[in-house]
Amino acid sequence: MTLSHRLFYFPSENDTDKSSGYSINLWEPGDMNRKIGTLLILAGTLLITAAQASSLEYRGVPNPVRVKLEDTLTFLKSMKAEQALPKNPASPLHREVFGEFDGENYLRWFETRIKRIGIDSCGGGSATACAIYFMPTWMYLTPYFVRSPLSRVAQLAVLLHEARHSEHDHNGWVHVECPIPFLDDQGQEIKSYFSGDKLAGLKACDDSEYGSYAAEYLFMSHVADYCSNCTATERNEARTIADQGIYRITDLRAREALRRDRADH
Repeated sequence: MTLSHRLFYFPSENDTDKSSGYSINLWEPGDMNRKIGTLLILAGTLLITAAQASSLEYRGVPNPVRVKLEDTLTFLKSMKAEQALPKNPASPLHREVFGEFDGENYLRWFETRIKRIGIDSCGGGSATACAIYFMPTWMYLTPYFVRSPLSRVAQLAVLLHEARHSEHDHNGWVHVECPIPFLDDQGQEIKSYFSGDKLAGLKACDDSEYGSYAAEYLFMSHVADYCSNCTATERNEARTIADQGIYRITDLRAREALRRDRADH
């Protein structure tokens, strides 16, 4: 019986005869501390890969951000409605956009649209992320997203919103300009939940009850009302995002359709 000295072997791209590539030789002389450190790094990488909740491919995404996103997607997958409810609580419009209120369903919905995540400025400013329908399956996170301490709920608002933009229908549900002035029902100026920036005159609104902000509203309002394994803080934040976000649907007919959908259900 021959004991191989190669503990790990990583073939190169053109390695057909297994004679090239990268290996760690524990039996040759050298700095044992360095070798052990390398093994620990490799083991950590393998554990992170094994624990990944999604099927996403990451390109240039810092590992801490990747770990944070996977934790958020694990949270998404775990979402369940209150068991005491007689049936799934998804409203008619929610069913049209997402299907039932169910974490595994949400994750499938996301993964059928987004398969790769990279880093890009997305035009700069305080943009958090972007997805473009003519670059299907890609989503880009911005430096603002990377450095911002967004909660899991806030991250999901961004991820599901951008996933809606990746759809070919209606050219990716492009945004329209917000009105000037841009005020809520109490006459207060509407600002971004994430950055606090003023939105009047910016292409940061929708005119449909099926667009990205509508999808974000439907998801967040259902989380606020029905998520049984969310904390009170998470449900309250979801309510805040929904209550503020519905004003991004500036077409009054579409906004009323969303409100009626929730009120009648």
